[in-house]
Amino acid sequence: MHQIHDKKNVIKLIVPTGLIAKSLLMDSKIYLIVNLFIGFVFVFKGLFVIYAAFNIESSEEILISRIEDLFNRINDILLGVCVIYFRINRSKYQRSFSSLSQILVTDNTVADQYVSHHRKIFRYIYLFAIVYEFLSDLVMDYPPYISKMIKHDHTVIRKTFAIIVRLLVSYAWILFVQFIFETCVHLQSAFIVISSNVSRVNKRSPLSSHKIQTFRQMYSQTGEIIANIDSFLVLTVLGLYIYLVATCHFNLVKLFHGEKTSESIMGLIFFGSHTVYLIFMTFHFVHVNLLSVKCYETVYSLSFGYYSPEIINEIRLFLERIGRHDVGFTFAKIFVISSNFVSSLATISLTIALAAPNLLQ
Repeated sequence: MHQIHDKKNVIKLIVPTGLIAKSLLMDSKIYLIVNLFIGFVFVFKGLFVIYAAFNIESSEEILISRIEDLFNRINDILLGVCVIYFRINRSKYQRSFSSLSQILVTDNTVADQYVSHHRKIFRYIYLFAIVYEFLSDLVMDYPPYISKMIKHDHTVIRKTFAIIVRLLVSYAWILFVQFIFETCVHLQSAFIVISSNVSRVNKRSPLSSHKIQTFRQMYSQTGEIIANIDSFLVLTVLGLYIYLVATCHFNLVKLFHGEKTSESIMGLIFFGSHTVYLIFMTFHFVHVNLLSVKCYETVYSLSFGYYSPEIINEIRLFLERIGRHDVGFTFAKIFVISSNFVSSLATISLTIALAAPNLLQ
């Protein structure tokens, strides 16, 4: 199997631009240091805040805020562990992208257009994340138990250090979101390429059982690639959903039960921003499955022609494979993240939201 660096004409397409993805795909000590540093920053902040919460007395903070803060810091630790795990097991990610390149190179132009288009859209999400994360870090008050730790320090060292750590963690989170986005978009592009190949053969050249079999193999191979990356990210995806859904509901509680107007306003801002993250990630997870199913219409259009029994049989096998609807990311390997998952998640979230007023009682 060819390595990614052997396909120089698709380097721009195959290698994502995000630091985390690059650190997994590139053999470079610089990217190794970047990867470990991102993981260390997450873990350090999580452990530091948990230590402060359990060792410094403070009665100024309501219980729900402290629970939320501890929950977020545990998530920071898990994200840091995941980033380091990615590096240790990066060979699986590399093999998956190397296999993916074999599919994308069959229609490099279409794949490049798709990836480039979504990268342009991501710039707005990236800008939103930068502005929101950094402004919230500069404006948001520290938890009381952190404030007590630094307020008696006559130097600015601890305060400056705390701000720097906050900003680094925020940027690391943005890089993490970018990593998930780029992984999904590159996988989505494989189905765009498969549909493009099928459409082109149907219109411009004679159809043969060998060509249909080749496309069917490409589809199956893409499904295997996604299954491998899903195994690589299974705990990460599970953790992200637990974190984002729980954080949205924590801030929903603060929105309605904030003791100060400022607390309610911040609760509204945090609820809105994390909802954007949740919708954005869910859209790209679901879109992988939707594009895999969308291939059905393209392949089905072939069945209207008059072909040999061998070709008809290959078309039927292809349609049966697509009709299983089992290609895509999964939630803890239990079920595929599809449009049905979205409706279930919305129902569960609404149920919890209606119960939110009782969480403080």
